[in-house]
Formats: sequence, C-alpha cells, structure tokens
Amino acid sequence: MTKISVTVITFNEEKDIDKCLRSIQWVDEIIVVDSFSSDKTVEIAKKYTDKVIQRKWSGFSDQKNFAAEIALGEWILQFDADERATDMLKEEILGVINDSESLDGYYIARKNYWLGKWIKHGGWYPDYAIRLHKKGAGYWEGYSHERFVMNAKAVKTGTLKNALIHDNLKSIHEHVQKQIFSSLYEMREIVENNFKIYWIFPFRITGIFLWRFMKGPKNWLSVRLLYKELIKNKVEVVWLIPFYPLIRFFYMYFLRLGFLDGVAGFWIATLSSTNEALRYAKIWEYLHNKEMKIPNLDYTDPEKMQELYRSSWMG
Repeated sequence: MTKISVTVITFNEEKDIDKCLRSIQWVDEIIVVDSFSSDKTVEIAKKYTDKVIQRKWSGFSDQKNFAAEIALGEWILQFDADERATDMLKEEILGVINDSESLDGYYIARKNYWLGKWIKHGGWYPDYAIRLHKKGAGYWEGYSHERFVMNAKAVKTGTLKNALIHDNLKSIHEHVQKQIFSSLYEMREIVENNFKIYWIFPFRITGIFLWRFMKGPKNWLSVRLLYKELIKNKVEVVWLIPFYPLIRFFYMYFLRLGFLDGVAGFWIATLSSTNEALRYAKIWEYLHNKEMKIPNLDYTDPEKMQELYRSSWMG
C-alpha cells in the first residue's frame, strides 16, 4: 500500500479540529503544524496523532510547505482544520493513489457551507483546488487564498469526483472578520507582486489569457486558474476600480447563478462585493499616498496578527 500523509495547519481550532481529524483517521500519517494555539487545539489533536508540531506562524503557504516537507508519505493530502472527508472521498483517494497509472496531483472540489447551508452556486461550488499530490510535486504560494503550484516536471493532474466538506463560515460576524483579515494579506501580495496599473485596458494580458484559454480546457476551472495566475493581485485597471464591487456582485449573483441559493446567495454576493470595495479602497489609498506603509506580516505571533487587523481596520 502506498503511504499517504495528511497535513493540517492550525491556530485556535478547537471547534473544528476534532471533526476534521476524525474524518481522516484512515491515512498512514497525520501531521498537525500548530502556531501555538491558546485553546484546546493541541490537546484534541494529540488524541489522533503524535505528530503535533508547534511552529511560529510564518504565513499560510509557508506553514503548509513546512508540513509537506516533514511528511513521510509518498502522497500528501492537505486539509484545513474546518474541512472533513466523506466516506466516498476516502474510497476514491485510496483508489487513485494505489493505481499504477496515477497522476502527479488531483483537484478536489469543496462543498462550502455558509451559516450551515451548502452553497451550490455563486462560484462557491465545486471550488476545485489541488489538495492531493505526490510528495515533491509542487509547492504552496501566496499570502491570501494560497494555491498549490505544480513543478514543471509534475504536470499530470486529474480531478476527483467526490468533494470534501468545508464548514468555515458559521456567522455573518465571522464572515466579515475573515474578509477584513484576508484583505491585509492581499494588500501585501499586491505590493510585493509589483502589480501593474493600466490606465486604458490590459490588451496584452487579456490576449495571453484568451490564447491560453483557447489552447487548454475550456471550462470554469480553467478560467479561474488563469485569472489567479495572470490577473489576480497582479493587474489593475484604474478606471474600472470604482466598478469592481458591482462587477463582483453581478458575477456571483447573476453570471454564476448565486440567486439560486436564495437569500443566502444574495448576502454572499453582497458581502463579497463589499470585500472588493474594501480591497480597492486600500489600493486607491496606496496609489494616492506614497508615504503609506503596508502592514508588515512577517512576524511570528498570531495574536499580533489579530491585533494588527483590529488596529488597521477598526481604529
């Protein structure tokens, strides 16, 4: 049997970590990298594995890369603390990793829950991302909404049929708090990527986007991956900035059929457009205030990050 390791990064996840680890007991190794939680996260995690490592916070991607490096499995399955595997996903994963013709990595869909409701539209489902991959096949990158990037030699990927459960937003307050918190990371990523400002229209980037889309798979997943690779946090069109919140709402609520999720779909699209307004307000502030200092996120204390977000956005 091929050995498989699950990696989970945590900080104060006592509400979710038990369900998460209980759902993945069937793997050969569970590695939990904890950022010195002040609740019962570590105590709960140790009931399921003796490989609980406490490591100072260094960012989402770096923590995940560290966990993958110390894993002993031939295959790495990355889970967040608020996610859990179903029995059907378990059987499918065990099937592909023991297949002699297995690929280098697999996209897994997520069933995202909002206030206890499975959100099926608005771009929230299937929400594919590479979560299962051979050890050394790639690495995590990005401050916020991090993604797994396959190495040049490990390009064979597939898609699993069964999804994992992601129950991460249990209240409006939690949703707004995570959006504000995430915007700090996104602003740092935008600045460090030396994002390009276009005053008219990014014809070259749009051309590359369309060429690669026509060359590759023509589906929503392809569009999403190309957007993250070529445009997100890298390209800004000045005259469009005031319209981005409206565009975001229209995209989620109408184009991605968010209205089919009822009232929940409306509020999710509204909150997402509010988040866009918040993000672009910070971009506008950065462009018009050359003395503005971007918050330094390279510290090692998660409690300080919480304080940073409160002081930066709430006064």
